[in-house]
Amino acid sequence: MSSVIREGYRGYVTSRSFFGERAPQHVQNIVIRDYCRRRGFRYLLSATEYAMEDCYLMLQGALDELTSIEGIVLYSLFLLPPRGGTAARDLQSCLRRGCQPARRRREPRYRLEGGRQTI
Repeated sequence: MSSVIREGYRGYVTSRSFFGERAPQHVQNIVIRDYCRRRGFRYLLSATEYAMEDCYLMLQGALDELTSIEGIVLYSLFLLPPRGGTAARDLQSCLRRGCQPARRRREPRYRLEGGRQTI
């Protein structure tokens, strides 16, 4: 049985506003790329969510990709889907399978990583 080598962290950004603010995609990518660089993570190009309200197709694609990558780095927790939707259920399923939400002090970024589960 061969083991799958998982390499890199996929970024996840949006063109939508959240809390009445909008961060340009290039700024979101700079923040994610810097976060990965400082931690020695291999950065994979970001998945950019569609602008339509309540659309999480790119997040779903990134979650599906977790079998071949190390994790997902989100620009903000507020990019995550609200409770009750399909994307939220898929995300919870991922967490139950052992993905790890990781929060760092003084750093509001969120990393979703396969393998371990700690908060």
